[in-house]
Amino acid sequence: MHISYHDEMKTFLENFLYKMEAEGPLVASVYFKNEKPKKPTSSLPNLFKEYGQRRNESVEETHEFLKSKLSSLSLPMLTALDLSDTESWEAIALRIEIFAMSCEQNHSSSLAADIKLGSLLEAGCKLFQKEKILGRIDGTIDDWMTKTTKISSRHARKLRAVATVFTPFPRLCKLPFPTTEVYNRLSQIRKVLEVPQYQSYWQQVV
Repeated sequence: MHISYHDEMKTFLENFLYKMEAEGPLVASVYFKNEKPKKPTSSLPNLFKEYGQRRNESVEETHEFLKSKLSSLSLPMLTALDLSDTESWEAIALRIEIFAMSCEQNHSSSLAADIKLGSLLEAGCKLFQKEKILGRIDGTIDDWMTKTTKISSRHARKLRAVATVFTPFPRLCKLPFPTTEVYNRLSQIRKVLEVPQYQSYWQQVV
């Protein structure tokens, strides 16, 4: 069972319990039906099938496979996300809304764009939770995102997870894979990044 599934389920259950208490069983049941994370049924080799993943692939083989798929195009490098002006929930909420709208209008679905959006969502989620603890805000971050940005809670969790792993590694952000495929590979990619020599390679700005 994949680590990412556990993360999704943990967030889902927290939101489900909140809805049960705050909004009642009817609303909670609808949320449960529509947003429950799907349990992965494929084995790791099957997840990689589309891109030629081999059975029992080693960390070294995964690293070499990713290198072979590294885009040779002159793609813009992912720049560090400046969050200095988003110390409040209201400020970062506005940035998330604007960025998500821009991506939708420009039909932007690049991995780099998704990573930036995921970074904003991760920072926003933390600020939202702080505001909620202080009693300044109601509801859940998932409700806000679905209503304001049209991003489903499931997809938002994927964006946040990918952004957390990829942001420190500029070369990874140039991989020509869709974000969903990258998300399915996170467990093995984390293992690659635990090896110092591979970590150095993917940290390079080229």
